[in-house]
Formats: sequence, structure tokens, C-alpha cells
Amino acid sequence: MAGGWHVRLERDVPGVEPSTDSGLMLLYLQRQIDELAERLKLRKLSRFFSADPAGVSAYLAEQGLDPSQYDLPDEEWHEATEGLETVRGLLDAIRAKPDAVPKGERVLAELEAVEQALAVAAVQDVRFHLARRLTPPEESR
Repeated sequence: MAGGWHVRLERDVPGVEPSTDSGLMLLYLQRQIDELAERLKLRKLSRFFSADPAGVSAYLAEQGLDPSQYDLPDEEWHEATEGLETVRGLLDAIRAKPDAVPKGERVLAELEAVEQALAVAAVQDVRFHLARRLTPPEESR
């Protein structure tokens, strides 16, 4: 099982403690959130997702697979201000109409956590991407 989406910063920033255990609704409802972003003429939230190749390699190795057999993409980084534009647009829309996406209140809470991290990152001029923690199957039981 995978953890939800969380903010991963290019470097540590005081005041930002990313939680790898949050963001499940952002992950599970990404299609509906992306559709809302498209209607609002915003960049899709999923466009900010990128995987850490070292983390994926470690996960594959833990599963008994040879990571060198997989073509893992490079980690992509985005300007925090770009992410804020999307996140704040989504927040405004969902606050105005909570049923714009399923589980609107939970999505709001998770987007607010992303907004807080990105606001600090933007001031510090630190790039980000959305990530998720991969959990081996035996840990998810």
C-alpha cells in the first residue's frame, strides 16, 4: 500500500515538516481533483507528482526485484509559486462549493496542509513536488 500525496521539498526548510502519512484523499481522488482544476483552467494537481528514484529503487529491492531492470524517470521539481496557484484555486472552488469533489472537507484539509508547506517554500525559493511513501505489503497489514 502507498501513503498519500505529500509535499517533498528540494531541500529542508525550517517550519516545514512534511507528513508522509497524509494526503490520502488527494491520491485517491486525483482524477476528480484534476477535472476540477481543468474546469478552473488551472494546472492539474497530478502534474506536480514525481517519484524519488532512490526511494523507488529501494522499494523494488525490498520486494525482491532488481531496480536496474526498470527505467525509472528522474525526479522532477516545480516552483512552489506554480503549485500555490493550483492549490489556492482549488481551495477557493471547494470552499465555495464543498461538493465540487467527493469528500470535500477532507480534500480541503489536505490541500490546506499542502498550501502551508508551499507558502513557506515559496518565500524560501525552494522547489517541490508531490510525492508518496511506498509501503511494503507486510507493513500495510
